[in-house]
Amino acid sequence: MDRAARAAFQVVERNGIRIELLCRPGSRVHPDAEIVPGPHLRTSGTKAIVFRTDDLEAATAYLESCGVHFEWKNEELSADGLRSTMIRDPDGVFVNVLRYPPTP
Repeated sequence: MDRAARAAFQVVERNGIRIELLCRPGSRVHPDAEIVPGPHLRTSGTKAIVFRTDDLEAATAYLESCGVHFEWKNEELSADGLRSTMIRDPDGVFVNVLRYPPTP
C-alpha cells in the first residue's frame, strides 16, 4: 500500500513552533471553506485553531513572508486591546493568532 502523503504544503516555523498547512491533490473542498469568520461558531466540528503571542506584529510579518492567505491582519477585536491576525489553511480551517491586552 502506498502511504506517501503526496501533498502540496506550506510550512510556517518560528521560535520552536512549526505549523504545516497541507492540501492533497484531488481533495474535495470542505463545504465550510468559504465561510466568513464569526458565524462558523454556530456549528460543531473543526473550524479554528487559536494561538497566543506577545508580539502580534512580528508574528504577522513572519506569516506575510510565508505567503499565507490572510482573513485579516492585526485587527482590533475589543476596546481593551485584544488584537488578532487570522489566516485560513487550504481546508478552510481558520488559524487565529491573538495578542491579549497587557495586564495592569
